[in-house]
Amino acid sequence: RQNSYRAFSLAEVQEFGKQLIRTVKFLHSMNLIHTDLKLENIMFEDDSPTATASVKLIDFGLSTKYLSNEYKYMRERVGTVYTMSPQVVQGRYDKSCDLWSVGVITYILLSGGELPFPGKNRAQIVKMIMQCKFSFHGKQWSNVSKEAKDFITSLLQMDPLDRPRADAALKSNWMKKQF
Repeated sequence: RQNSYRAFSLAEVQEFGKQLIRTVKFLHSMNLIHTDLKLENIMFEDDSPTATASVKLIDFGLSTKYLSNEYKYMRERVGTVYTMSPQVVQGRYDKSCDLWSVGVITYILLSGGELPFPGKNRAQIVKMIMQCKFSFHGKQWSNVSKEAKDFITSLLQMDPLDRPRADAALKSNWMKKQF
């Protein structure tokens, strides 16, 4: 999994992130949780995350209709382990799991393919997720802005109540920054 993606520019990832978060915001407004956001489930209109490319989410096979008046939390552990939030791993989550996945995807794109929670197998990855320890060490992070790192950190919060919702994520300093 590591180093399988090129490092995108901050501007490219920012535009991609804006589109992805707007898509997530729309899904959540329709009471849908994707639950399996990952790069493999995102397509671009012209195969490149540029300002002119449109993000297309695919594979809604694991998505969940969230009926807020009936259920407080989803319980089925679904998705791809490397983008799962701690709450999905635990089997007690809500729509904030999609924003965690946006944080993981942003980390992967800005690092050139590194996972924030690496491991040799599922058990090791789950352990890293549950510890919620990731870093911005390495030369790939030297040209990544503080605002971009703060954006990722805000989404990769252990407590889902500390994670911004889609509206707040779009208003982050990094999302507002002009390149």
